[in-house]
Amino acid sequence: MGQSPRAQSKYLKDHKEITQHLTLMFPSQHMRSFSTDDILTGETAGLLRSYQEGIGVWMDIFDSSHTYQNEVVRHSLSSPLLMHAACALSAKQMSLTQNKFLWEPVSSRFYGKSLSLLINDLTEQSTDRELLLAATILLCSYELLAQPGIDYQRHLYGAHTLISSRNIDEEGTAFEKASFWIYARQDVALALVNERPTLMPPAKWPTPTKNAGSLEDRVGNKILWMLAMVMEAKFKSANTNWTDTELTNFESLVSEIDSCWAGLPSHVRGVRMKDALLEEESLFRVWFCTPSASALCLYYHMAKILAYECLLERLHELPPRTERGEELLRSIGPHARSIASTSLSSDLTDGALVVAVNPIFYGNPRPLLISEQES
Repeated sequence: MGQSPRAQSKYLKDHKEITQHLTLMFPSQHMRSFSTDDILTGETAGLLRSYQEGIGVWMDIFDSSHTYQNEVVRHSLSSPLLMHAACALSAKQMSLTQNKFLWEPVSSRFYGKSLSLLINDLTEQSTDRELLLAATILLCSYELLAQPGIDYQRHLYGAHTLISSRNIDEEGTAFEKASFWIYARQDVALALVNERPTLMPPAKWPTPTKNAGSLEDRVGNKILWMLAMVMEAKFKSANTNWTDTELTNFESLVSEIDSCWAGLPSHVRGVRMKDALLEEESLFRVWFCTPSASALCLYYHMAKILAYECLLERLHELPPRTERGEELLRSIGPHARSIASTSLSSDLTDGALVVAVNPIFYGNPRPLLISEQES
């Protein structure tokens, strides 16, 4: 079925808005056209394989179908835009993990070309939306590795606009849904850094457990979604008092997070190993059956820390003045120590370490805070 005139108008408006953002980043005098005749060379083939075996694995942390490892590479063979974006990201990763002086110029070259192609494709509306979204996600990831700044925020906003223009939950392809959940993790991460709600309200997210693969995929996305709801409550109008209804709703959300966690098999929640990291600090090595299980646990413990802090703030218990305030503050400690134990475990994969950045920030000072409180 074709789009309605209203939907087409919104799509054109969204394209215009994203193109304006990108043109500010990449002036028109640098735009060039590229032929697909020589799209696959020895260089691009090597970079695609490095992407597939490297950062592509990170991006599929909650996707046991490996959509971004496989679909990006497959579509790159016929899409210069996706090819250049994937190669830029792959080379950027290698500039950080291998030889910076060798790979940094390569990553910059492919990044510049991909920006040019993205602007051109948005202007001419010559590329499927799922490929435009995937390319934008790849460029967001590139800028996240480079140094998150105004360019990163513009691309993340562009991804948000593309996602908002389509009902991904009901109409989206598997590729688009995979793109959304990568976007969602980056939206959450940036919102945490800026202490604000996510760009896309959690109420507008696709259903977390719909058409997901493994148990870890489904629950990982669901906990990420509930984390975004906790952030919305914590960072939105933080100085206002809650009504009884709002407090009840938030406590129901916390209970849902707990129920989700309690329903997981023990091997998904992590198995404590016999050898301790720092026994006097109650830090123990934790083993996880899959990288997605460790990422899931990190999001869970961060959600609980933020939920307790939110309750302390809304109940005006900072510093604690009542028995309930003391109990909420003490409850933060075990989650902070769990984040530390998970993050310090030697077999934590690179993809899970990327997820760990925000939880480490929120969990790091808490053990000392709780120790002082308990003493």
